[in-house]
Amino acid sequence: MKLFEVRDVVREQVGRDALDEPTLDWCIRRGLRELEKRDNFYWMDASAKFHIYAEQQEYVVQAGDGLNIPDLKDIATINISDQTATAPTWCEVTGPEDTKVIKTSFTDTDSGPPAFWSMDGLDDEAVLKLWPPYPETAYLAEVFYWRWTELPTDVRSDKHEVLRRWPEALIYLATEQGILVSKKDVEQAMFWRSLFDNPNQLINTEYKRIKIYQKERKNQKRFRDSPINATSTNSDKLLTRQKAWF
Repeated sequence: MKLFEVRDVVREQVGRDALDEPTLDWCIRRGLRELEKRDNFYWMDASAKFHIYAEQQEYVVQAGDGLNIPDLKDIATINISDQTATAPTWCEVTGPEDTKVIKTSFTDTDSGPPAFWSMDGLDDEAVLKLWPPYPETAYLAEVFYWRWTELPTDVRSDKHEVLRRWPEALIYLATEQGILVSKKDVEQAMFWRSLFDNPNQLINTEYKRIKIYQKERKNQKRFRDSPINATSTNSDKLLTRQKAWF
């Protein structure tokens, strides 16, 4: 659905004169935020590369010389690679760890390849910390994360996965917000919320549909028909052996 179509449906459900344009816009975008607060969904997947410098432990999440991720919700995985190696490979840095706990495993001067990561602070003050605290050399790092997303500014657009595939979920949650704002009717608002997600597991809600679709996407498999032979690359062998999905 186009964004203006979602807006029209929400306006009809709440009451055509109940919401002015700025409030309606707020309810729609608040509905998306409520949806994305519920889980880490596939359309929120993102990745970014950043540089780890020798003897530097801390990296501000939002800063341009840090991770440079202003819309971070959660981190899934951090991988590092020594690009000075003859054949650079990637390895995972374990985390998130509790800073208060992981700190007791290292001295303030311990050096070595980053093995663990922790996160301190919130939002624009969030800081990624690496352990041991002093990387012995520079690394290229890649972080895989989930980000908060935004709806298009053009109401004629459908350029968002939620608009294209899950508009009902957005309508239900935006209508809930509209009712809370305009009518303060908690019971009616809860009805619209229940259309998105219901405690009764027997009810096939939009949230359940999204989760099923997300699981199916993750479980899709690609098989290679070619046999393993001496000319196969390491990647070919690994993919075939693990029947990996990528």
